[in-house]
Amino acid sequence: MRVLLLTLDRVASFSCERARIPVSDGDVQIMNTGVQWTGSLNPNETKTWSTFNWNPASHVVWYITPTSVNATVPELQWTVAVERASATACTYWITVQNLTDAAVTFEGRYAILN
Repeated sequence: MRVLLLTLDRVASFSCERARIPVSDGDVQIMNTGVQWTGSLNPNETKTWSTFNWNPASHVVWYITPTSVNATVPELQWTVAVERASATACTYWITVQNLTDAAVTFEGRYAILN
């Protein structure tokens, strides 16, 4: 049986959640999630954000969540590119596209899976 316990950490100007997941062999796996930035896009606009100094040994997933409401159509799509900036750091380049004819606000979120 797996149990999920959540604790909330505050780091700098963004929030970070830690999920502790006990597994059958007694090891504890930790997944961190949080909001790296908030953004906005004008109608049909595309922009690229970068975030740097991430550990290359980490498995990082990026996702975008709209904070403005539009219940009729998908609002955003995104792509992620990665640069190995040094032996100890990666930079992620996240390109976000507004698919609507209205302004959209959103959060750039991450999950570190290991």
